[in-house]
Amino acid sequence: MTSSPVTRTRDGAARTAVEVRLEGLSRHYGPVVALDRLDLTLQPGELIALLGPSGCGKTTTLRLLAGLEDADTGRIVVGGKDITGLSAAKRDMGMVFQAYSLFPHMTVRQNVAFGLRLRKVSSAQRDKRAIEMLDLVGLSTQADRYPHQISGGQQQRVALARALAIEPQVLLLDEPLSALDAKVRAQLRRDARPRGAGPRAEAGRAPRVARPVRLRQDHRAAAARRIRPPDRRAGADRRPRRHGRAGEQA
Repeated sequence: MTSSPVTRTRDGAARTAVEVRLEGLSRHYGPVVALDRLDLTLQPGELIALLGPSGCGKTTTLRLLAGLEDADTGRIVVGGKDITGLSAAKRDMGMVFQAYSLFPHMTVRQNVAFGLRLRKVSSAQRDKRAIEMLDLVGLSTQADRYPHQISGGQQQRVALARALAIEPQVLLLDEPLSALDAKVRAQLRRDARPRGAGPRAEAGRAPRVARPVRLRQDHRAAAARRIRPPDRRAGADRRPRRHGRAGEQA
């Protein structure tokens, strides 16, 4: 038996990283098949990247894992426990949406602290954690501004800080860094693994340290080759170029 790595949260509490298994997950929207019997295992502490064309089921997979939608068939097992029937609030997962989904009537600080408030964390501790996370993403000076007073890229960083603040077991990212420049994107990928967290799943890009998993057009998973990010210079070919070999899917 292989033991899961033990790490510590920011409060010093020990936490064992967890394995996540998606077993035969399917999701249909009427006659449209969004996901068809997906089987995928994420090892404790692993970072994976879900790749594939639009409509292949990347976001649907994340939403099913987060509990924001119900699977038609299959189950989700986290740390050996079947959580398929649990609500999103009871899954201990953080998700960063592509559309940010910030609360417009809350300040940046209040947005980051929102999940902590739901967990009954004290006001002083919420404020301290929120500022720590904002400092991590370089926005501590914007703490008292509202979402409409900051740029789209800054809003994206606030959404990431909010997900990290609760130190979730599993962190789900739906192209959360697409609006950021390359330097900030690289820094946040280094810093965004929550302490003591289990796997991290990101849709849309393949960081060099990630295990790439391609969702095929038939909505099933397959091992993928690593993909170099496309050249964004004016006039450059924007199609991703393949190179190297990917590790085998666990």
